[in-house]
Amino acid sequence: MHTAVEITLFTFGVEPKTFTAQTIEIEHDPDTISQGVDGRVTSGSHPSTIHWLGGTKGNLEHATGVRIVDSRGAVLIDGELNTHYGVPRDEDGWMVFDVLKRA
Repeated sequence: MHTAVEITLFTFGVEPKTFTAQTIEIEHDPDTISQGVDGRVTSGSHPSTIHWLGGTKGNLEHATGVRIVDSRGAVLIDGELNTHYGVPRDEDGWMVFDVLKRA
């Protein structure tokens, strides 16, 4: 589903950059929850994959944090740009990148 949003990119020591009226798609993987043989329950978060129509690698250069807010003001994503699973990449006109939500 395409969503119209405002994207704010944060870079250490630099004023945040905000892009209004942007089109994105978000893919979420559910958190992993498991119980060990000792009975302890642990959980792990997975990054969300963002598909940004018209975004560029230059937009994300040096960015460390990402906040995405929908048209009603609800925060959809607020987290760290995650390059562990791959650097931001262009896929058919969409800039694709991963964000790990803040705990």
